[in-house]
Amino acid sequence: MIRPIVIITLLLLLAACTSQQEGIVVAQSKSALDTVVQDPCDGIVCGSTRVCNKGQCMCTTDLKECQGSCISQSKCCSDNDCEEGRMCRDQVCVGIPKTCNFNAQYNEDSNSCECVQGTRFCDEQQKCIPERSCCSQVDCKRGGRCMPTKFTAEVCMYDPLQHCRVILENRSGLFTTVQGEMNITVLKVLEKGTTQLKIGDQEEQVLFKKARKFENEQRLRVEDVQVFGGSCEEE
Repeated sequence: MIRPIVIITLLLLLAACTSQQEGIVVAQSKSALDTVVQDPCDGIVCGSTRVCNKGQCMCTTDLKECQGSCISQSKCCSDNDCEEGRMCRDQVCVGIPKTCNFNAQYNEDSNSCECVQGTRFCDEQQKCIPERSCCSQVDCKRGGRCMPTKFTAEVCMYDPLQHCRVILENRSGLFTTVQGEMNITVLKVLEKGTTQLKIGDQEEQVLFKKARKFENEQRLRVEDVQVFGGSCEEE
């Protein structure tokens, strides 16, 4: 015969086990709820050309990012998207316009550089010279010598004082500024006065009368382009 005290003990143990099992179930349910991850794209609305990906609006697969807009994969966004020798203009790769020498301009129809009005091409000197300038010895009277046509660029440095030098093509000028000395070489005078310069160890083209700024607040400008020579002199 089972004693009443034993029965009571068994009932208490059974109740304790049931309570612990219910606590486990509740804990497991709560843990499962905690593992549900909210979609980062919930509540994000993208435009017609974008889709949400990990909380951010991205261009659709048939488009690509270009300066804050989505454009066709077949279009260019910058010159880096084009082949060598071409540039990006209005999202289309086009040929780079050819830069001609001084007194010449590029003709797209003939795909060549042609002398501007008032000048002629001199085979001997391989440049466009003023019509009345001598090209070779043939243009001079007997005993005369043709002085070749030369181009110069007046290069000015501002710091903010003005330091100017008139420099022949393939010649250099030394500029002494508050920042120190700077050697500048005029490599070539090009179309419309654009000048190919060597500034220190760097080569670059400087547009006519457009300032080239330096980090130390210095400015450089080609103020003038002139023509010298082209006359016959007695030997």
